[in-house]
Amino acid sequence: MFDRRVCLLLTSLRNYIVILIIVLSIFIYFYFHPSNSSQTDILKTLISTILGGLLTVFVTFRVNTYNAQQKSALEKKKDIYIPIEEELKRILKQNEKVTYWGSLSKSFDFPEIDKQLERSYVFLPKKLKKRLLDIKGLVEELKSINHYSIAENVILNNFEKALKVCYGEKGVVKYENPDEGIFHYEFPKPYEILRYELATRKTIDSMIESPYENIQFYESILNSYDEPLIIELPELYEDRSIGEGEFIAEFFDFSDELYEHEQIKFKREIYEEIIQEINGALKELMIIFKYINTKYEQDKY
Repeated sequence: MFDRRVCLLLTSLRNYIVILIIVLSIFIYFYFHPSNSSQTDILKTLISTILGGLLTVFVTFRVNTYNAQQKSALEKKKDIYIPIEEELKRILKQNEKVTYWGSLSKSFDFPEIDKQLERSYVFLPKKLKKRLLDIKGLVEELKSINHYSIAENVILNNFEKALKVCYGEKGVVKYENPDEGIFHYEFPKPYEILRYELATRKTIDSMIESPYENIQFYESILNSYDEPLIIELPELYEDRSIGEGEFIAEFFDFSDELYEHEQIKFKREIYEEIIQEINGALKELMIIFKYINTKYEQDKY
């Protein structure tokens, strides 16, 4: 609303400047072309009066325009820029101590920014608006990558390899005929149990964030599996032997494969770019605040 008022004042001001220039030109002409005619003296007096009036109007318009600009700038700072700044700082605060895996699960919500971007009458500086739109686009791109699905596949494929090493090919049946649309798979019971457990994101988070607990987790899955081992488990410790679960957790760790996955690395890069763009938007806001403070707030306070 105030931007529109400022534009109207500036338009009117331009019109008065044009009139002022015309009257001033006439006055200068008669001043340098003196005449004894009484009519000319009257005209000079009239032009001088008009010129004085226009100068008064000009100064008044300048003051009114500045006041309107000041009011508009201060209200935009209070109602638009500060809420955006607070929202961006809140997001950064929430991401201060986030693990690599945890960063992939972060959700970014920007209700205040969404509101301001949706308001067609709200003018945002070009650089700030671009930053905010870039952030929104990156967040949507981040959501498009299902890192849990990737982790589930990596963990299951890794566990399948471990089972084959420990128990051989028993119970593993794979038949694929894409031309006829036939895909038949059978896996040992521990594999099916793990797949069932991985349907819960909490299980995936625990296996990735707390790998030391995977020994007991694998042991519980293999506890009821009666197939004999086809390998001799290595003796890692002098005082005790290791079980199948510990062997798998130790020698078939999936962490490296997971974090080297192209989509996982790409999603992490998007996350880092979001944080970078948020910091960039905050810098743009600081420039805006400095401008408003220098031009309007110091005069007001």
